Amino acid sequence: MSHHATRVPFAAFLAIFLLAVITSCGPSDSLYYPLAAGSWWFYESESRILGEVANHRIVVENLRRDGAKILQRRQADLRYNLRLTSKGVVHADTEGSPPSLIVPNAPFIGQRWEVNSELALVESRTFAAQDRLRGRHLWLPLTARVDGFNETISIPAGSFAGCLRLTLTGQRTVRIDRGNAYAEVVVTQKEWYAPAVGLVKLVRTERSTSRFLRDGLYRQQLLEFGD
Repeated sequence: MSHHATRVPFAAFLAIFLLAVITSCGPSDSLYYPLAAGSWWFYESESRILGEVANHRIVVENLRRDGAKILQRRQADLRYNLRLTSKGVVHADTEGSPPSLIVPNAPFIGQRWEVNSELALVESRTFAAQDRLRGRHLWLPLTARVDGFNETISIPAGSFAGCLRLTLTGQRTVRIDRGNAYAEVVVTQKEWYAPAVGLVKLVRTERSTSRFLRDGLYRQQLLEFGD
């Protein structure tokens, strides 16, 4: 079944949310991240790197579920292992570190946790190979924070009420000017999750005050979804 526009009345959202709190979302489901096999999402994205804009379409699909384990495909050949734990939905593919929590089961305002990320948007203004940042796997931790429960988001897929809003922030020092200096890059990522729908919007920025670097931007929003 395909969905182009879905509206969640506040009363219905409140009933769903209270049920989720009572059951702590249990080990069988997630309020903000559908885990059923066959669920899919179709997104549009825009990235700005060195001032150049690139637009893409992204397909995400839950291929199969085995209890608390979920195999998810992103695009044609990228597959991710997700797991539903007592804390929430986690991404279990991160090599050499604990699984990263994506969405908590019973979020509360101010709740915080750490996730793994890497720089992908900020880039050097120079053409020197040693100054290039992308493709070097410059990892950094981001601190995720629950900022709200009642956001209303209007996007091509529809208008969604009662959205969970997360803000992820972090920074990393990088070498610039052919290794002769250093600069700080600040990352801010905002995510909105609609009840029973999942991720509906994401905006990420990577910024630096260094004259050697140019800021980067990434936006992603839901076009269609189904199960």
